[in-house]
Amino acid sequence: MFSENGMASPLDGHVVTAVLAYIQWISHGQRIGMRPEGVGFVDPGPKPRGADRVLGQHIYRTVCASCHGAHGQGARGKPPLWGPKSYNAGAGLAKPKMLAVFVLHNMPANMPGILISKGAWAVAEYVDSEPRSPAARAPDLPLRG
Repeated sequence: MFSENGMASPLDGHVVTAVLAYIQWISHGQRIGMRPEGVGFVDPGPKPRGADRVLGQHIYRTVCASCHGAHGQGARGKPPLWGPKSYNAGAGLAKPKMLAVFVLHNMPANMPGILISKGAWAVAEYVDSEPRSPAARAPDLPLRG
């Protein structure tokens, strides 16, 4: 809701009911309080030397721009990565380490995993240095942290 500047669905509405039913269904057989095996990403480790915005911009232009647009605006049905229609500054992906983990394991979509840690970090540093909307918060919900 916050990272995409979305609106909350009514708690008693069909969307929330459907999401809760799905979570209950995929959780069948899982022990409460135990993390299921295989969940999450591998830590990319500390940012490698030389994983900077200049390298990230080069990788972005040669690998990412064909799907996400030359200016991060989104293209070919893929989401924008910066600008007013992208995730905002409060999103998890607005933290370079989180974006690096995602990129390392999922991008490019047609060949996930081809980037090494240094390349994923560089792309994350570049993408997250570009302008985006500030973090959105509903006025009645406090910031956590």
